[in-house]
Amino acid sequence: MDDEFILNNDNLINYSIRHDIFDNIEFIVLSIETDNGFFKYKIFRDTREPDLEIIETHLNEVFNGLRNLNINQLQIYYWDIRNYLFVRSYYNKGEMGKQYTAHKLPMDILDTLAISLRNFFKFF
Repeated sequence: MDDEFILNNDNLINYSIRHDIFDNIEFIVLSIETDNGFFKYKIFRDTREPDLEIIETHLNEVFNGLRNLNINQLQIYYWDIRNYLFVRSYYNKGEMGKQYTAHKLPMDILDTLAISLRNFFKFF
């Protein structure tokens, strides 16, 4: 199933970007929590961008830019058939888009627990 959503400073609740390795394969895990749901992607190096550090830097820049209001909004689109994740940043003076090879990941028990605890403590 494809994902498509627009993020701004109002609907982005939380995000994390983690560099990881499994079976000698390096990747980045991008987790996004919005007021409409939770999305998680495993991003891989490819011919478009063979350096994971550059991918990680770009993702940190756009999400920090969204938080700091340097970026007006982010458009995230995951194309399931092709395993592509598109991240488009909208600035006051234009836009910039990047395409990454990625797989959508299901929420795990720790994700569910973290969201539940955060929602629980909102009331205190």
